[in-house]
Amino acid sequence: PEMALASVALGASILERHYTDTRYRNGPDIINSMDPAELRFLIDRSREIHTALMNPKQRTGPEEDVYRFARASVVADADLAAGHVITEPDIWARRPGSGEIAGFEFDKVVGKTLKVAVRRNQQLMWSDFEN
Repeated sequence: PEMALASVALGASILERHYTDTRYRNGPDIINSMDPAELRFLIDRSREIHTALMNPKQRTGPEEDVYRFARASVVADADLAAGHVITEPDIWARRPGSGEIAGFEFDKVVGKTLKVAVRRNQQLMWSDFEN
């Protein structure tokens, strides 16, 4: 059921599985079939995944402060001149995450050209780059 649960996590809402009431039956599909306990497990875990995916929880004020500190922002890893084309060794993701470019957007910065000079450890902004 693991792959079926992975598909639920990716957004699947309909699953097709072979089912048998007992594994003691004969037939070509028995080895690939789910028994009642496995089906119950699949249904219960699918519902939990669906609930988690649909959770509209928003961060509270105190949580937001911790979130911003714990997350990372993209920073220059060296002093870089205007006109420099960014390569991976030029940048790093560091705390705090209060910068404009989140750490998970690291790859989007590589290949961009700076229109202004930046200092080492300076948080980068999209406006620092040419279009």
